[in-house]
Amino acid sequence: NFYRFNIEENSWELPNSGFFGPHIPTGNITGVNSYFGYGNGTYVSAGDGENIYITRGTYDNTFGKYNVATGTFTELARLPVGAYTGSSLVYDNNEGIIYYVPGAVSTARTSANNYFFKYTIATNSWSEIVTATRPSAQVGNGSRMAYDGSRYIYLTQGNGGTHWRRYDTCRGQGICTPSWSAN
Repeated sequence: NFYRFNIEENSWELPNSGFFGPHIPTGNITGVNSYFGYGNGTYVSAGDGENIYITRGTYDNTFGKYNVATGTFTELARLPVGAYTGSSLVYDNNEGIIYYVPGAVSTARTSANNYFFKYTIATNSWSEIVTATRPSAQVGNGSRMAYDGSRYIYLTQGNGGTHWRRYDTCRGQGICTPSWSAN
């Protein structure tokens, strides 16, 4: 389920359910809908205006936005790689972009480098960010990203690791090449 906290009433509410649709529709043997749930890799990120952005997790590539004012969920362009443990989203309010790492996913490439993507809200599209310097280790449980609000994105490795990286978006810089650096 998806909950929100009502600060004035000091209580949790269930504003909506079934964002990802029923996986066992009404008419089955039980006669009730059974909805897809959230799993490892579920992530919720602040977004533009009254929208928050959500990944479903459990290797699924469903991505959407929830409007807190209307209570509606809208599916958006699918994640390029499904989200799992250690996935993270971070919203860049200056550019209208959401950055995404899919977490501990198993693909042919994961032993080489982490995936790193950006979602452009205006065009509802994903693109992979490829740089010469990428984090060398896969992210895992406990990994998170944070944006400083002006230029840098920080990524912790998680999974018991002690490493963290900084991504320079080059926002507001003249000549600059976006890149990762170890810290």
